Amino acid sequence: MSKKFKAGTYYIGDPCYVVSNDYWMDFIDAMERKEQIFETYEFFSCGTKYGDGTYTDSNGNEYMVDSGTIGVIPIDLVNRFDKYNSIGGQIKTFNDDFNIYNSGDKLEIDDFYILFKDEYYEDDLDEDYSSSDYYDMYDDDI
Repeated sequence: MSKKFKAGTYYIGDPCYVVSNDYWMDFIDAMERKEQIFETYEFFSCGTKYGDGTYTDSNGNEYMVDSGTIGVIPIDLVNRFDKYNSIGGQIKTFNDDFNIYNSGDKLEIDDFYILFKDEYYEDDLDEDYSSSDYYDMYDDDI
């Protein structure tokens, strides 16, 4: 899925950190539509491949996700909600129109991307112990 946005300032991160509770259910309805518009503001959102967690972009910024989604939301809309919380997101100004492309494995936004990687799962694959080692820790309880 690819979408073009106009130059401007946007919040990039989990919408739950910037959309107030009074608007949350209506915003979820807007996220589920093909044309993602809330009131008169066009935005972008997509589910992350692994749901909640912390995702890192190609510039090293981290995005905490608690709603299973990452959004690109115009700052004017964020200001309207009066709930901005910078946790796990960033404010970015784009001087030129830009594209957003979601491949499922990563979200490309202009000249950077957010990789949808389950760090916990990947870390487990890298561990030097087997699942039997985990159960050995609890043998006394059996």
